[in-house]
Amino acid sequence: MVNRRQLLKISALGTASFAAPLSYSASNITMAYNTGNAIGSTSPKDLSDNARNLDHLVNGTDASYLDRKGVPRKSWKGMESEHNADQSRRESEFDADQSRRDTEYAADKTERDTEFAADQAEREVDFNTWLDASGFENPPLTYVDGNPLQVARVTQLVARTGNLYTVRRPASFPYTLTGTWATDQTHLVLRNDQSVRQDLAAITGAGMSGYRRSAFSGSISNVASKLDSLALSPGDFAHLVVTKPNPADPTTWDWIPAYKAMHAAVTTGPVKAVAISGKNRLVGGLDPTLYEWVGVTFFFMGGAEIVVDTPTGDNSGLQIGSNCTFYGHVTGSVINGASNGNGFVRTAICIGRWWDGVEVSNVSIASLKLTGMADGTAMAIGGNTHGVVIWRLEMGAAQLGLMIHWSGVPNNVTPEITYHPHDIHIGSLIGSGFNEAMATASACYDIRIDYINGQNNYRDFMHIGGDFGEIYAFARDAGRVCKGISIGRITSKGAIYRSVDFNASAGFVANIMQGELSIDSMKATGTGSLLSVGLRIENRESGRIGFADVSGFANNIVQVNCNGGTDGELRSSGATGQGIIYSAAKHVRAEQVRTTNDNQSAAGGVGGLNVNATCADIEIGSLRVATNNAATHGCVLAAGSSNIRVNQVGGSVDASRALLVDNSAANTNRVGPCILDTGAASYSGPDPYASKTARGNVIGFGSATATSGPVKRGDIRINTLAAAGGPSGEQCVVGGIAGSTAVFRSMANLAV
Repeated sequence: MVNRRQLLKISALGTASFAAPLSYSASNITMAYNTGNAIGSTSPKDLSDNARNLDHLVNGTDASYLDRKGVPRKSWKGMESEHNADQSRRESEFDADQSRRDTEYAADKTERDTEFAADQAEREVDFNTWLDASGFENPPLTYVDGNPLQVARVTQLVARTGNLYTVRRPASFPYTLTGTWATDQTHLVLRNDQSVRQDLAAITGAGMSGYRRSAFSGSISNVASKLDSLALSPGDFAHLVVTKPNPADPTTWDWIPAYKAMHAAVTTGPVKAVAISGKNRLVGGLDPTLYEWVGVTFFFMGGAEIVVDTPTGDNSGLQIGSNCTFYGHVTGSVINGASNGNGFVRTAICIGRWWDGVEVSNVSIASLKLTGMADGTAMAIGGNTHGVVIWRLEMGAAQLGLMIHWSGVPNNVTPEITYHPHDIHIGSLIGSGFNEAMATASACYDIRIDYINGQNNYRDFMHIGGDFGEIYAFARDAGRVCKGISIGRITSKGAIYRSVDFNASAGFVANIMQGELSIDSMKATGTGSLLSVGLRIENRESGRIGFADVSGFANNIVQVNCNGGTDGELRSSGATGQGIIYSAAKHVRAEQVRTTNDNQSAAGGVGGLNVNATCADIEIGSLRVATNNAATHGCVLAAGSSNIRVNQVGGSVDASRALLVDNSAANTNRVGPCILDTGAASYSGPDPYASKTARGNVIGFGSATATSGPVKRGDIRINTLAAAGGPSGEQCVVGGIAGSTAVFRSMANLAV
C-alpha cells in the first residue's frame, strides 16, 4: 500500500529536470581512425569510431566521454548520477516542507479545539439558562426517603415535603437519585418560585413589581434607588388621593394630597425636578404661603393641564418662587368659584410673594395657555419679583388675563413699603374675550413684551401707574416706577374700550408720576364704541412710538398730560370723534402724522388732529390730513396752545373748511408751508403779516382772487379755471388781509 507521503514523493520525482548539468570532466577515448571528417560522413572508418564511442557512452563508468569531434558528451552513467543527486535534494526539501506543514496544522488544530471547547461551554450555559426559564412538567415525581428515584428528563420536577426541585446541571439523563437526602440535596435546585420568574420575564411582568417612591439617598445601587433619582410626579403619590369620582379616570380625581406630598418631597429632598402630564384637578387650590415652589424644574408633557376647581381663601394653583424653569407646554385654568377681590390669588399660576415682599427671581417659562374665572385673574406676577421670562403666553376669556402688579406690606391699602415687579420679559402674548384687560402692568418698570395679539378684549394692554408709587416705594424701586415699558408689535382687533392704555399716575393728582412707554409698531382696529380709544398715553415723559396705525375708535390716538416723547409715524383713520388728540401735552415730537376721514360727527368744528388748550412745545414734522366731513377742519390748534410747530401741512378738506386752523390768540405757534389739494383755505388763523413768524407760506386753490382772511407775502393761489393763454394763478407781494391790505399779482400766463 502506497501512503500519502510516498505518493507526494512520486509526484515530485515525476517533475525532475535533466537540464541542469553536473560538474564533470570528459574522459578521453582513443579513436581508431580519427579521420576528422565532417558530421554526416558515410566513411566506414567514421562508423567504426562512432560505434566505439557509443559503447563507452552506454556502458562506460565515467560521467562523460569525448565524441569523434572532440566534444564532451554525458554518458548514461553520468546522467543517472546527476538524476539521483537531484532526486535526493528534492526529497530533502519536500520532507522539510512537510514537517513544517504538519507542525502548523497541529498548532491550528489545537487552537480550534480550544475555541470550540470554550464556545461549547458557553452554549451549554446558555442552554441551561434557557432550560431554567422553560416550563417544567407536571405532575412532579415524588421523592421518598430511602428509595432511589430515576429522573428521565431535565424538565421533570421532584417533590419533597411541599417543595419542588429539579436536577442541578450539568448532569447526564436519566439521572438516579439515591434516596439519601443528605447526598441528593446537593444535586437538586429549589424551583418553588419558577412560575413567578416566568411571569416577571413576560412582557407584562413589570406590572407585577411594586414600587413606592422614597427619599433619594444620592447613590444608585438598585432599581428602586434609580427610580427615586428621577423627576417626581403626582403619580408617585397617587396612593394618597382619596377623592376619586371615577376611580378609572384620574382626570376626575382631586390631586391636592398628591401635590402637597410632592411639594414636601421636592422641598426637603435632593431631587428638584417635577414631571406633570395629563389633567390634574386641584379642588380648592393650594395655599401659596405654604406651597411655594422654589428651585424646581418642571417638565410638562402629554397635554399637561392644571385645573384649579372652586378655589377657596387665598388659594391658587402653582405659586412659583425663585429659580424655577418650565419646559414644555402647560394649560392652566380656574373653574367654578368666584374672586375674593385679591387679584394675586385664585389664579392658575402666580409668580412672586405678594404677601411679604421676599425677593423672587430667575423664572423661565416656555409656553402657557391660561384661563381664569369670569370675575378673576388667570395669572399674576407681583411683589418683589424680577428676572422673569415667559416665551409664549396665550390666554382665554376671564375678567383679567395677566396681572403684573405692585404689592404693599403689610397690605395694599395702608402700606408701609411697596414692592414693584421689574425686569419682566414676555415673548408672545395672545388672548381674546377679556372683560377687563388681557394684560396689565401696574407700578412696574422694565417690562418688555415682544408681541401682543388681542381680539375682542375690553383692553388689550393696560398700564396703571404707581398708585402709592414713589411715596412708599422700596429704595431700589424709587424713581424707577413706570419706566422702561416697551412693546414690540401690537396687533389688535375689536377692542371694546381701549387697545393700549398707558397711565403713569393712575389719576392720582397728588402724586403725578411721569413714565416711559415705547412701542415699535402698532396696528389696531376698533368697533367705534362710545369713549373708546385705540392708543391712550397719559403722563409719559419719554419713549417712542415707532409706528401706529389706529382706526375705528371714538378717538384713535390720545396723549394726555405728557411731558415728553418722540414718535415716528402716527396714522389715524375712521374715528367717530377726533382722530388724534394732544391734551395738556408738552415737549412732544412726532415726525409724521396722517389722519384720514376722522371726526365723522355732524357737529364738526374740530379736526382730524386736535391740539387742545394748555399744550405747548409740540412739534410735528409733516402733517397730512384728508377729511370728507363738511363740518370738519383738517387740523385745529386750540386757543391757549402755544409754541406749536407744524413744519409742513398738506391734504384736502371740504370746500367750506380749512386745512389748518390756528385759534391761538397768543400768536406763538409756527406753521410751515400749507399745500391744499382741495378746500376753501390752506390756513385760517392770526394775521401772518402782523405776526412775527406765525406760519410759512401756503399754496391754495381758487377761481378768483381771495377776498378775505390773512395772507402772507409769498402765498400762492392756483387758478382752478386755468385755460390756455390765461393766468396760472396769483401770488401775494404785500402781506395783509385779502380784499383789503394784501396785494396780489398775476403769475405768468399759460402757454397757448
